Amino acid sequence: GEVAFGASIEGGDEGLPVDSALFLAGTCGISTLIRQGDPGPGGVGQFAQFGLAGLNDQGQIVFRARLFDGKKSAVGLFRISTVEEVTALAQQFQPAPPDGSLLYRTIEDGFRGPSDSGLAFFKATLMNPDRTSIPNNIGVFLAQ
Repeated sequence: GEVAFGASIEGGDEGLPVDSALFLAGTCGISTLIRQGDPGPGGVGQFAQFGLAGLNDQGQIVFRARLFDGKKSAVGLFRISTVEEVTALAQQFQPAPPDGSLLYRTIEDGFRGPSDSGLAFFKATLMNPDRTSIPNNIGVFLAQ
């Protein structure tokens, strides 16, 4: 079997800077899939930090990560497979379903997926487009 995970890397005695990456571990060892500083989906921002990850039988990985564009950072839920580029499923400050009239305020740490068809369920809070709070602003979403 295989397992995907995000982790921070410290330089130890050499005093190297802290790094973060998304890894895939299996019977052949551990490989680095995405590393801190790699470009985000569509070339927007750079990956800065990796969190939880899930893997399905088709080799798709859904993971939570932080992107940084030099001025601000945002957390998102992303999907990668062995034959595809990284796809953003949901990102902080981006329009939320069903009609995009509200924005994702937070993408919570716990999620379920991906299913064998690549679907993931996640919990997020919402806000108005002017970034003001709304009552009862939490929900569970399906990302495809």
